[in-house]
Formats: sequence, C-alpha cells, structure tokens
Amino acid sequence: MGAELWINKEAVRSATGWSDRTIRWKVQLGALRLRKARNGQKRGFGLREYALSSLPVEAQLKFFKQPLLSGPACTALALRSDLNQPKLFASLPEVTEPERLNFSASQNAQALKRLEAIAPLVEFSSRSRRSRPTFRTVGGVAVRSMNSLADFLAGQHHVSPRTLWNWYGQYRKLGYAGLVDRVRSDKGKSRFLKAHPAVRAYLENKYLGERLSIRLVYQALLRDLRNLEPRCTRPPSYSAVRSYLQQLPKPLLILSREGERQFQERCEPYLLTDFESLVPNQIWVSDHGQHDVWVRNDLFSGVSTNAAVRSWLTAMIDMRSRKIVGTAWSATPSSHTISSALRVGIESFGIPQILYVDNGKDYEKVGHIDFSPECSGVLVRLGIQPQYCLPRHPQSKLIESWFGTVRKRFDCLWPSYCGAGPKDRPEQCMAALKEHQAFLKGKGKSSPLPLASEFIATARQWITEYNSQHPHGGRGMRGRTPDEVFNELLLPGQKRLIESPEVLYALFWDRQRRKVSEGGCVQLYGERYEPADGESLAKLFLEIERDVLVACDPANLGEAIALDLDGRLLGRLRAQKLITRGPISYEDIRASMRIRRTARKAIADYVSGLSGIRARAGDRTEISHLQNGDRAVWRQLLFPVVYF
Repeated sequence: MGAELWINKEAVRSATGWSDRTIRWKVQLGALRLRKARNGQKRGFGLREYALSSLPVEAQLKFFKQPLLSGPACTALALRSDLNQPKLFASLPEVTEPERLNFSASQNAQALKRLEAIAPLVEFSSRSRRSRPTFRTVGGVAVRSMNSLADFLAGQHHVSPRTLWNWYGQYRKLGYAGLVDRVRSDKGKSRFLKAHPAVRAYLENKYLGERLSIRLVYQALLRDLRNLEPRCTRPPSYSAVRSYLQQLPKPLLILSREGERQFQERCEPYLLTDFESLVPNQIWVSDHGQHDVWVRNDLFSGVSTNAAVRSWLTAMIDMRSRKIVGTAWSATPSSHTISSALRVGIESFGIPQILYVDNGKDYEKVGHIDFSPECSGVLVRLGIQPQYCLPRHPQSKLIESWFGTVRKRFDCLWPSYCGAGPKDRPEQCMAALKEHQAFLKGKGKSSPLPLASEFIATARQWITEYNSQHPHGGRGMRGRTPDEVFNELLLPGQKRLIESPEVLYALFWDRQRRKVSEGGCVQLYGERYEPADGESLAKLFLEIERDVLVACDPANLGEAIALDLDGRLLGRLRAQKLITRGPISYEDIRASMRIRRTARKAIADYVSGLSGIRARAGDRTEISHLQNGDRAVWRQLLFPVVYF
C-alpha cells in the first residue's frame, strides 16, 4: 500500500465545496479521516490534515485535475502518490486553431474531453521503455505499463478500457479529428425519397406551393402514392417525410410559405451603414408608426369626439445620434403630419442635409418639385435632398426598430394596450373597449380609455427622456445617449438655422384663403382663430371683410399665421377653443380684454378723427341736411332719379 496523501482544509473545501461545519460533521461521523500536521503551528494549535482517500471519488479527481486551458499550456491529469513525487504527465497534446474551427462548439467540447482522458496514454507511449517510471496511485495501484495505465484512466473517467483504447487508436490514426464522432453520410436522409424523385417533387409542391401542413402533405401522399409510383407497395414513414421537408433550405421555406416581405427582411443581403462617418443633421430618417394603444379622441379633427382611435406617430430621427428630432401625432398620417414633424425638428435643431423617407404618396408629395408656387414641396425650398428607401424593406430605415422600442417600452404600460395583432391582444384591452362602448351608449359613467391629449403629452415626455437618458448600444453609439452624441458631434458652425420662425411657418403650413370677420378673427378647419397679440390685432382689424391667406398646421391646429395676398406677414393667430379646453388664469383674461379695448379705442379714435376733419372742412352729414329742412335732399333720397 502506498503512502497516504494528506491535504489541508483549504484543499478539502476547494475539492468538495463543503463548509467548515460540514467538514467537522464528516469528521465526527468518521467519514473523513483527520490527523495533526507534523510541522507548523497556528495560534498555539497544531494544523490539521485530512486523508485524500477518504474524500468522495469526484473530489479526488478534482484535486488531481489541473485547469484545462486553450493552447500548449493545457495540463493533463497528473497522477501523484505523494507531495514530493514530480508530475508524471506534463501537458496535453497541442491543438491548433484551424483544427478547432473545423468543428462546432459541442464537437470541440467532446474532443477535448476525450483528449484529456487519453493524454497520459499518449505521453506514456511516447517515452522509451527504460524511461517509463513505475508509478503508484493513491489507492496503491502500480502503473508500469500501457494496459495498467489505461485501466486506471478508464476508472477515473467512468468509461470502459475498450472505449479508452478506441479513442487512443482514433487519435493516433486521425489526430484531433478522430476524437469527434463521425456523422453518417445519410443522416437525416430518406433512401426511399432519394430513389423516387417524383415523390419528392409531389411533397415539395404540396408543402411549398399549396402551403399545407406536414400532416396534410403526408395524408395526401398516402392517397396518391399509387398514382405516382405504381410499383411502390410501402410508403415512407411520416418521420421521414417530416425530416425531409424540414431540412429544405430555409430561404426556400421562407419565400414560399411566409411571403416575399419576410424573405427580404431575413434573407436578402443589405449594406451596413458606417455611422461613425456621419455627423448629426446630415441625414434624418422619417416614417409613420401606429401606437398599440386605444385612446379616446378629444383632439383629432375628422374623428368624432370620444371615439376610440389608435393614434399614428410621424417621427424624424437623426441617423448619426439616433435622436428623435421631430414628432407629430394624428388619427391618419399624411403629408401634413410629415411637414409638421419636419417643422418641429428644423425649428429646434436646424435644417438637415438629407431626408431619408418612405416611398408612400404622402412622402412623395413633400419632396415633389412639380407643384405650383403656393403648394410646392418644402424640401426643395429648404435645400433638403430627399432620398427614398427600398420599397417594402424596413431594414433600410433604422426608425422601424425605434417604433418597435416605443411599442415594447411605452405602449405596453397603458391599460388599453392592444398588442401588435389580434392574437397578442390582452384580455384587459378587450374589457376596456367593451366598457368604452357602454360609455358611448350612455350606460357607463366614464371610459377607461385615456384621452388622446393626455396620451400624446405623456408620449412626448417619454421621447424627451429617451433622448437624454437611454444608453444606446447601436453601431457608433458606444453606450452613450442620443443627446450626448448629438451635442458632442454637432459643431456650432455646422448647424443650418432658419432666418425666422415666421418664414418656417409660412413655408410649411397649409395655406387657405379666408375672409377676416369681426374682431380680426377667421374661421378655419371648424375652428375660430383670433389675433394672438396686440400688434396682430391692430393689423387684422384693418383687414376686416377682406380676404387673407391663413397658414395653419393641420396636425397642430392650436396656432396659425395670417398673410396678405402677396404673402406678407400680418399677424399670429390662435384658436379660441384652446382657452376653453385648458386652464387659463385671471391675468390671461384681463390681458385679452385689454387688447380688445385697445383695438376698439383705436378704431373709435380713427373715426372721431375723421369727424373732426369733416367739421373743419364745413361738410354736413346727410342727417343734418334732413333735419334742417333741405327739401331737395329729401326728394332725392325718397325719389331717386331713374335713367332709362
């Protein structure tokens, strides 16, 4: 019997994972043998050592095994009889990187495990007979030959000696590749289908052309097999048919069974954008996206009040920084919402060089150049170059993925979240819509759907927080927020600014000809607009009963501007309805009344000034002539001269 190997407590904990309390409990039960160390003192107490042979077999193997690393530094299983005996087997045979790349991760793991098992055999056989030492294991087994070593290693790795010898023979014959299980050449292939091409064509036509399920395809084959192959008496198994159809090329399956759009998104190649070569405001990307939330309308024109709608968001995103620079909400997206979102972005962040847009008719209208001067495309007048993405190809617009982020991180927080489709609609949404229908019929006191104005205000705040707080992991972002990248890379001299907001309003807003009514007000889109300030009121008072051009953003009906027929600015307008909708202070009311009194006084002073001029000129009014008995004037008024 060889000398016993004794180890300290740290080694026991490392090999077994036991705690100190478990080790003491094992010692008390006699399952773990203990002795005092012959050398060394620790705070007056002798060090304790534990017999390695009393540990579980797995713990002994873990103690003997060195960490398996990649490359020539890998160590093999070192068999030791005592602490003073040198390592018998130094290292694993080296495995080159090309050899590893020929196999998958699971195959490499299998080969390395087997190589670790036979590594002592490989090194032992490489030595001459005279240089092979006699070795005794902890259990006292003498290792003097290849057979005895193989028996010992087989027990350590829980395999039979014959299996170990097979691994060793394959390694000596084929090298590292011999340790990987060979795959049968006909694995996953049916000999029946290989011998009957007509049956293969029939299966592919049913599965790819008619888009039947595999079960229906197999049933159809059983029905028509005699017609396809009269001499065939035994059909293939269902598993063979299923395996054959499932192993068809994926692009073929996607195009035939899922459609052309899925094929374009998942199979067709596309170019990766070099984002780091761009600068902010160089390219803006725009598109429409519909929210997955039902809201109650209190804002959108063309939709009845309190009707349940899913609002659309038209957004502009800066390609370099991924910053959302412009937004506009509507019940139905159009060229007006595009203009509104672009106006918001330009007013806040400057004019972009390129606008990357969709191929829809509304986007074509914005970038078209063959319009009349009054309605010509805004992109051309601002010097923005439009570029159109590939049709039905969302990979060409990074804003598509941002809309997905909005739906997953913002829309899903609302109780009326409806999901991407009917199959994804939560029961809570169905209950909310049912309760809203009862509210519309007068059977409920309130509706669970949020107001459209509240939803949009919250969405606008969420987008602001997204720009400032969301660490982006996209290419070129390096975990920074969109605001950080935008502010860092956009130099002051690179920002193209507009001359004045009025120029931008007149350029973008829809122009309509309207007659100025009392108070300098106009009627537009069912809303009554009044002058927003004293200067505008003074100018519009002089235009009462005259036609003017009113420019208003159809996607944001809160404000407008008035222009004369030559396009010169007259004043700013605001919708009177906004005063009744939102909170208004006493000072606002006083300011409004003060403006009205000022305008009335200005008109009265002007009229009284005209009376004074007439009096100084000796002119008499027609009423004074009548009161003074001027019969000639009386007859002229009552019996005017008629010319035949």
